[in-house]
Amino acid sequence: MELDELKKSWKALDQRLQQEPVADERKVEELIRHYKADTGTGLRKLLGVHRFNLWLGGSIAVLCLIGGIVGCLYIEEDTLRNKLMATLTFVLISILFTGAWDYRTYLWIRNTRVDSMSVSQVSLRMTRLRKWIRNEVIGVAIWCLAYTLFDFFLYEGYLASVTRQIAYFALCLVLDVAIIGYFYRRFVYRHLNNIKANIEELKEICCE
Repeated sequence: MELDELKKSWKALDQRLQQEPVADERKVEELIRHYKADTGTGLRKLLGVHRFNLWLGGSIAVLCLIGGIVGCLYIEEDTLRNKLMATLTFVLISILFTGAWDYRTYLWIRNTRVDSMSVSQVSLRMTRLRKWIRNEVIGVAIWCLAYTLFDFFLYEGYLASVTRQIAYFALCLVLDVAIIGYFYRRFVYRHLNNIKANIEELKEICCE
């Protein structure tokens, strides 16, 4: 009897040990699916942000063209009309460059396939994307400074008192930092950081 019970216990233990690797493999597969799905969600959100940027840039470009036509037709004062046209031209050129940049980034994100690419490929593409976004933030900051100076000299802000000039530049600086910081933290880096965390988890799982 004791021998039979020992054999049964040994058999039960052997079956349990055989089942545990299967359960571990299933758990790993579930984790991989979870992190890949989460990464795909983050990429789709980033794609939506850049799609919105493209639509917004196109809409502003159309409004600038309409504003230019209306200005030419209804503004009789040459000085004011020339200033308006200079502002609209500056904005349109800016939209042209930013639109090209956003479209390239949009295609890069869209062509990042989490399901068909290896973890290392996705990681490399996201590393490059983060560098692009960093350069983009720097470019936006430079553009804001350039537009502030452009507006200051075009509309003769230098003729105002020193106090008003300081207040103007201080206000522009605060607004630029607040808007740029909020937009990129809320709509870009939040998703980038989430994607990076998921990729790190996938690397650890795949290397185990």
